[in-house]
Amino acid sequence: MNVLVASLTSVLLLSSLAACAPEPSDVAGSTDKEHTESINPESEASEREVTEYEFNTSMPDSFPSDEFALPEGAVIEDVGERGFDQWYLLLRAADGETADTLWQSVIDSNGFTVSDQGETSEGGLVATLNGVTITALAATIPLHDGSVQLSYDIMRFA
Repeated sequence: MNVLVASLTSVLLLSSLAACAPEPSDVAGSTDKEHTESINPESEASEREVTEYEFNTSMPDSFPSDEFALPEGAVIEDVGERGFDQWYLLLRAADGETADTLWQSVIDSNGFTVSDQGETSEGGLVATLNGVTITALAATIPLHDGSVQLSYDIMRFA
């Protein structure tokens, strides 16, 4: 008798749990029982228009050229204004040696003091460059083709 009661209890328990389970054709989390269309996020993403970033190589009129002079022959890859008294500058050097020369030339020609200098895991440099009226967060970024980007986030504080 106990075996019969246990068997009936098991059958009732399993059938009640099965009633709670979603149908195999249901989309998880969907409340729409009529929904039969499947959504492929990759196909939707592939239909979206991709906008490529366009680099700007012309200095904005507001750029502090007197306080952040560029070395002779520096190649500007991108430059712009982030906001009031804030700019970004991206230079490119053909190789590590040229990048080191540009890095030091920016520091020397503008009379910057260097603080918080360190090295990145990729072998680049990071530092804060302090001038009389501006500060720049600087970094070198070695690239796979052997060239190096020199990135500067510049802020005027006086």
